[in-house]
Amino acid sequence: MAVERAFQAATECCIDIGNHLISVYGLGRPEEQRDVFPILAKAGYLDDEYARQMAEMVSFRNRIVHIYWDVDLRRLYRYLQEDVSLLERFRTFTLQILEAEES
Repeated sequence: MAVERAFQAATECCIDIGNHLISVYGLGRPEEQRDVFPILAKAGYLDDEYARQMAEMVSFRNRIVHIYWDVDLRRLYRYLQEDVSLLERFRTFTLQILEAEES
């Protein structure tokens, strides 16, 4: 259960940062949380495939939060073993944005 919550928190951090960027740069308004990443891709900040993968991660996060009794633990394990790089990539993206703003 702690692993699920850590995954949830990490995903929510990406959503929050993405929402902040969308707001600051006036990129539109996401209707759902999973829309954050396609909006960033459409604006040229992320590539389409990466945005799709992050949107899928948000959908899985939603399942953890709202349908917690039916979480696919194999899928969670796969995210933690293979797809942590998606979160690391978003961290790098965020740091690049911050560094660009400082310049």
